[in-house]
Amino acid sequence: METTTRKTIIDQLKTDLQEHLNVASGYNTNLVEARIGIYLWDDFKLKPSMNIWGYQDEIEEYLMGRAKIRLLSLYLYCYANTDGLTDTSQIYNFCEDVENFLESEHFTYNADVIIGSSVIYTGGSQDKASVGQIEVQIRYKQT
Repeated sequence: METTTRKTIIDQLKTDLQEHLNVASGYNTNLVEARIGIYLWDDFKLKPSMNIWGYQDEIEEYLMGRAKIRLLSLYLYCYANTDGLTDTSQIYNFCEDVENFLESEHFTYNADVIIGSSVIYTGGSQDKASVGQIEVQIRYKQT
């Protein structure tokens, strides 16, 4: 039996996103790339792209033996293009698609997801970057 760890969850999230976050699966967004770690908008040549950053993994409850219920906290950063303030729909659609994906059958750990706050920066007349930040927690049993 494979042990669930923060790495297996984050790796599976990346795999599931790359496989399913696309128009063919019913979303508005065709994800170009997902990376694990901390990246900036400029680090991605093609968009929409995203990175997954696991910033905290805490014990929620001790069980029998060495088993624990843990709560993995992630930030998902979504990067999209914008033409300034005229059309900002891509970042809003992208963030909404990511939140819907997390609660769908496309994500392996969908039953254990808690979606927290979201922040969206839409860019501006001189800034072509648009960025979304989604806070996510995933509850899992570690043995």
